[in-house]
Amino acid sequence: VQVAWVHALRGWDLLRSMHALASGEVAYVAAGLVVLHDFKGEGQAPTQRHFTGHNADVTALAVHPDLRVLASGESGDLAMVLVWDTTTLKVVAKLCGYQHHGRWVADPVGVRCIAFGGDGGEWAATVGCGTRNRVTLYDWKGATMLANVELRADERVLAAAFSPADATLVTAGVNHLTFWTFMKGRLHAREAVYGEKGQPCTMESVEFVSSGELQI
Repeated sequence: VQVAWVHALRGWDLLRSMHALASGEVAYVAAGLVVLHDFKGEGQAPTQRHFTGHNADVTALAVHPDLRVLASGESGDLAMVLVWDTTTLKVVAKLCGYQHHGRWVADPVGVRCIAFGGDGGEWAATVGCGTRNRVTLYDWKGATMLANVELRADERVLAAAFSPADATLVTAGVNHLTFWTFMKGRLHAREAVYGEKGQPCTMESVEFVSSGELQI
């Protein structure tokens, strides 16, 4: 069976699930597919291409700083993170840092977040979606896990982003805002300081704008 056209997208439970690409296309998630939709210009019919490399629902999507490479993660206990070229739709890396049921997987309970960062976008960070989230850092071109941390059971991460200035990884979620730095083979955490009037709350998105400021 070959997909001809996708008329819907998954957005009700996914954050940062739509991205603009260098080609002018827009990438978004629909069930187990990633759709590359080209709206075209006036008087031209729109077109679609479809990435079909997943075996389960896609639950996370991130675009590389070059806007030509995407990483997509899936649900389930055999979840994979696939890094692929949006021009050719070919997989260039599989990120699988954990053994589960005799197989290498990206996370034993599925993937909630992915972010690219580091010098030239050399790193990819993933966050699992279980009751004990794992934050994992990869050298994605080498498909090598660099470091990982298992969070507390009450720390549910919903979003992740890298600072373009110093490669700091920021994770946000339910009563959670943490800044991570990678040093000497480990991820080191610094929890946010809210001041006298601030307090922890649920944060569903985190993003760095062009000025380098963090928006939550």
